[in-house]
Amino acid sequence: MSVVSLAGEKAVVIGFAGYQELHVWYPVLRLRELGAEVILAGAAGPEATSGALRYPLLPNAAVGDVDSDRLWAVIVPGGPGVAEAAARPALIDFVAKAHAAGARVAAIAEGTQVLAAAGLAADAPNVLVAADADAIPALFRQLTAA
Repeated sequence: MSVVSLAGEKAVVIGFAGYQELHVWYPVLRLRELGAEVILAGAAGPEATSGALRYPLLPNAAVGDVDSDRLWAVIVPGGPGVAEAAARPALIDFVAKAHAAGARVAAIAEGTQVLAAAGLAADAPNVLVAADADAIPALFRQLTAA
């Protein structure tokens, strides 16, 4: 089995109030393990927030402050707060622009609401979807496939 290196690649993991913890922290840890630079971007801004289980998240930046042109991937988690996040124009614009610039966009569970709001179909090129937390490992195999 060969180990994938993402050294030099930049990925954004979206955070929002009510995110599902496993949907954020599994991708963050795996991407860092593979050498990617990971930016935690807040859908509502750079302020601290917490997930569905009250686990804190301190974003590195607001989505509106991240350059969407030079990203390898964007990860959109699910969770009970996703409907509010999907209504934020800055997040929708960021996801759409990142995809248009060639980034892979992965959504987990309810995160597909953000894809839909950004006009991205689940079967579009460079769009990946995990139906639930159990499907995240398979999502990562797809995401990191050469």
